[in-house]
Amino acid sequence: MLKRTCKVSAYTDRVDRRTDKFGNGAIECNYKPAYTKLVVTLYKGRKKMATAKCANHKKACFVATKEVKDDRPVQKWRTKVTGAWGSGKHKSVWSKPLHG
Repeated sequence: MLKRTCKVSAYTDRVDRRTDKFGNGAIECNYKPAYTKLVVTLYKGRKKMATAKCANHKKACFVATKEVKDDRPVQKWRTKVTGAWGSGKHKSVWSKPLHG
């Protein structure tokens, strides 16, 4: 019997080296739960910069925050993704930091 599970992933992306940053998140399940929910939050250092949400009744959910303009010196950007599915299961993951 295959274990029913969902995988939550987080990724911080940029359009180019200097300007726009995105937070990307995904939840993928190997079965069809009652729902999948995703909250993606982009942080600059400890400051929340942008949030995006996604919810549906399918096996997967993908969402990215709007880009955040940035022209300051190098900052540490991270994306926190919280996924929830089925009967009250949830998981939070952080992306690798993006320095830029």
